[in-house]
Amino acid sequence: MNVLLSLLVFLCTSYLPPSLALAQPVKEAAGQVNEAHIIARLGMLSDLESFGNPISPSDWLASLRAGLRDAGYIEGKNIHLEFRNGDRDPEKLAKGAAELAAMKVDIIVASSTTAAKAAKAATHTIPIVFWGAEPVSSGLVENLDHPGENLTGTTANEEQQEEFLAMLKEVVPGLKKIAILFNRSYAPVPGLLERAESGARTLGLSVQLVEVAAPGDLAGAFEAMKREDSRAVLVLNHGMFFRERAKLAALALEKRIAVSTPYLPNAEAGALIAHEADFDEVWRLNATSIAKILKGAKPGDLAVQRVSNFHYGINLSTAKTLGLTIPASILKRATVVIPDSAKGEASSAPTVDTGGVMIDPDLQKAIAARAAAERNRDIETFSRLTTDDFTLTNEMGEVITRRERIERLEAGQRQAQSQSDERIRVYGNAALRTRRITLEGKPLRMLTVWVKQVGQWKVAATQITAEQTTQGSPAEEQNRNSESEAEARRVIAAFNEAGNKRDLEGLRNALNFPYIRIASGNVRISRTREEFTSDAPPQWQAEGWHHSSVDSVEFIQSSSDKVHAAVVFSRYKADGTRYATYRTLRIITKQDGHWGVQCSSSFAP
Repeated sequence: MNVLLSLLVFLCTSYLPPSLALAQPVKEAAGQVNEAHIIARLGMLSDLESFGNPISPSDWLASLRAGLRDAGYIEGKNIHLEFRNGDRDPEKLAKGAAELAAMKVDIIVASSTTAAKAAKAATHTIPIVFWGAEPVSSGLVENLDHPGENLTGTTANEEQQEEFLAMLKEVVPGLKKIAILFNRSYAPVPGLLERAESGARTLGLSVQLVEVAAPGDLAGAFEAMKREDSRAVLVLNHGMFFRERAKLAALALEKRIAVSTPYLPNAEAGALIAHEADFDEVWRLNATSIAKILKGAKPGDLAVQRVSNFHYGINLSTAKTLGLTIPASILKRATVVIPDSAKGEASSAPTVDTGGVMIDPDLQKAIAARAAAERNRDIETFSRLTTDDFTLTNEMGEVITRRERIERLEAGQRQAQSQSDERIRVYGNAALRTRRITLEGKPLRMLTVWVKQVGQWKVAATQITAEQTTQGSPAEEQNRNSESEAEARRVIAAFNEAGNKRDLEGLRNALNFPYIRIASGNVRISRTREEFTSDAPPQWQAEGWHHSSVDSVEFIQSSSDKVHAAVVFSRYKADGTRYATYRTLRIITKQDGHWGVQCSSSFAP
């Protein structure tokens, strides 16, 4: 428990709130400072609760910021992000788009086809850069090579649907007929459907079209597939198929139908194959378009860029139940492989207990490789094992970027003379490594956050702090402050109360920013009050959530400006039925005299 709390401390100190400043691309050579005073404003428009898809494990904003940084545009120096979220409400989305247009932002960045259409309705002059499926058939642009008007962006490769079908044909022996499951209420679906039908004809497959409009239609849809002897089904994009992923997978298994579906988490729910665009590539490509527009290019002259890289999830347990063998060629392409529990197979080795320390062998190899790269000044390997948005906070409080860290390594940066008390814990696709080191004769603590991105472990952040243990005084007793703990208890209660009231401003008032939430395998960072929209993901409504209670609060550590707390809370339905109890770790901090929750890590969805 203390280890994970340390992870949260680490993240809090590694991600700093943006402040506004500069203008043109920044030259980052040592000693150079751009003194221009114009700042570009990007209007970040999403139809959901935040910019970035909660379905996707990728951090869209981190990829966009990294791409902009590579082009010389750095948030807080020469660029500012202004967020508007639609919260799945078309009227609120339209209002947000209109507000950004009225503010005359330099570019509107739209996170989806739906958001892009709202932006297009709000302005015909402000450039719009979007991610979206089927932008031509959806009416966003005239064509991909010359989009025209004020829009450009990225989309999936036109041939992708055929690739999904070809994979099913390779997995299911003798496949002659394929079902295509779709919900027409999502604008890109007609275009996706046309490409899927065309791909099936190319592959010599006959097609059964199966349309649904609501979750209640799914059972009948799979009955129809079974009746027509469709042994496999391609599911087209629609949020309903993510929300109903467990039901989708269960019905497919019951009817013994192989499923290929969007959204990587669907494989974990039991779908045979899941797929998802490489959103890191999507938002880096969009960053290049944004940079070109800020330098004077017209968006309508910039071709809509196609993304060909997709991540795949394969469920071996489902394959075994269906009596299917996944070819090695397909397994090699998989980012996520759900093991056949009977065989213990997996795409990455399972975590093992080594001397009481749970370590993923792939992580262990990455740690060793990065340490060797640091010793040998192997910049290529060191860079490969470091995320683009990496930050290091040293014992003096200095924040060092990825580029600065690499420059210092090249110059022969100081290295630890010894280390001890190493401890590693893996939490899904994130891991924390803590250890004591001696550096230039000083005893220090080092914490490192590792994250797994597209199958590769990388360092996302590092923090070095001075040892603060006083001789003869137990560490546990030193790190307690009763006044701070009283404030923390008040903040935890206020945060819970505001959530139960659906009071967004109340929630914001109970937080400090940047606010970091770790849950459901994702790290979500709200850097400002405006960027924070809710701590309750959409699936809570599906659970029937009505309110939550704080059952207990255990203080782990506290000081004059920070408290670590382990909180147990329960969720209830409207009739008072408690249906779930979870443990959450919170860090409550004091900023400019204001106490608020700054980090939360929960095993709750």
